[in-house]
Amino acid sequence: MNFSFKELLYSRVHRILKPIDSVRLGSAPDWIELFNFYADVIKGEEEIIAVYDNQQDVRSNLIFTTEGLHFYSERWIFIDYADMESVHVDANDASSKTKADTVILAVRDIRFRVQVLGGEGQFRDVYEISRFLSRVSSDKRRYAGGQRANEAEKKS
Repeated sequence: MNFSFKELLYSRVHRILKPIDSVRLGSAPDWIELFNFYADVIKGEEEIIAVYDNQQDVRSNLIFTTEGLHFYSERWIFIDYADMESVHVDANDASSKTKADTVILAVRDIRFRVQVLGGEGQFRDVYEISRFLSRVSSDKRRYAGGQRANEAEKKS
C-alpha cells in the first residue's frame, strides 16, 4: 500500500506530536482563535496541522503545516520539510539532556536555531520535535523524488 506524503505526515503528527502536552492540533476547536491568528503567516494551500506552544508569546510558537515549519526569528521564517538537510538537537544542549532546548535545522549553507522550551527533565520536548522534523523531512524528500520519477516515467 502506498501512502501520500500528507497521509504519512498526519500519521507522524498523531504518533509523535500529539502526545506532547505543548502541542495543539489543528482539529482542536478550543484553539481555533490561535490558529486564526496564524492565518496571515501561512501561504497558499498550506494547512496548519499543529502549533507548538513555547509558553511565551504567540511569536515564540512553532507552526507545523502540511508543507513545512514556520517560526519567528526577527520575522516569520518558513522552511519546507524537503529543504531540511539535517535536523538535530544543539550539541551544546545535548551534553545535558535536562537542559536541551534548541533544534538546529540545516538548509543549504544556513543553520537555523529553533527554540523548543517545554518538557521536564530528560523528557524535553526538543527531542520529539527534532525526531518529528527529521522523519517528515525524509518522508517529503522521498515522496518528492518518487513523484518526479513517476512523472518522468509517464512522459516517456
